[in-house]
Formats: sequence, structure tokens, C-alpha cells
Amino acid sequence: MCAADADVTSQSADGVLFHLHKKNLDTHAGGFAPPGFETQGKTVKLTEHSTTLELLFQFMYPQPQ
Repeated sequence: MCAADADVTSQSADGVLFHLHKKNLDTHAGGFAPPGFETQGKTVKLTEHSTTLELLFQFMYPQPQ
């Protein structure tokens, strides 16, 4: 996932960057970040492999099934 207007960047354990929208994460992943937590310009490093995160992030964006 690589949104041009993303405001959150996450990095998988194997180094893949995911550029995401904080609003989608807030809406679909309760507890992602507390209100007021600034993510712009920061990379959130995650312990999961990119294939796991790719699947997970697909559920964060509305799309026809």
C-alpha cells in the first residue's frame, strides 16, 4: 500500500514500507494511536512480516469484496 497523500508510514520486519492513512487506521483498528499522537514524518516499525501486514492493511480500507 502506497497512498500518495498518506500521513502514516509503517515498516515491516523485513523492511517494506507501507504508506497509510491515519483516519483509516483509527476507524478500523481501535487503539492504533491515542488522539493527538503525531505520526507525520515518523516511521512506525512493526514486528510482523510484510505479507502479514499487506493482508491486515487490506481490511483497513473499504473495498468491494
